[in-house]
Amino acid sequence: MIPYASQIELLHMVITCNCH
Repeated sequence: MIPYASQIELLHMVITCNCH
């Protein structure tokens, strides 16, 4: 399982990509 912190990091990357 992916650690909670890693999930937040992944989510942040996705949001940043969508913003650009």
